[in-house]
Amino acid sequence: MTTVTPFPLVEIAGAPKARGTAYGEQARGRIGASVALYAAQLDRFGFRRDDVGRFSGIFLPRLRQWAPDLVEEMEGIASGANVDLSSIVLV
Repeated sequence: MTTVTPFPLVEIAGAPKARGTAYGEQARGRIGASVALYAAQLDRFGFRRDDVGRFSGIFLPRLRQWAPDLVEEMEGIASGANVDLSSIVLV
């Protein structure tokens, strides 16, 4: 049986992009592991990496309209964790 440990508590403050960057930097290892886990699961179901980018491209404009601050924070997380934005949208 696999034991899942919760994400660590990370204290962040500031504007959305700054919060996201700080979180991405502090949780980089866990974020990278989550991205890899989701990518492996999608691969098992026959999805390719470019499918994730395409899906992200569909959802991002809607997310920007609905919650632009959240998208800014997601952009910061991607930057801080050194992953692409579509991976953060996936997770």
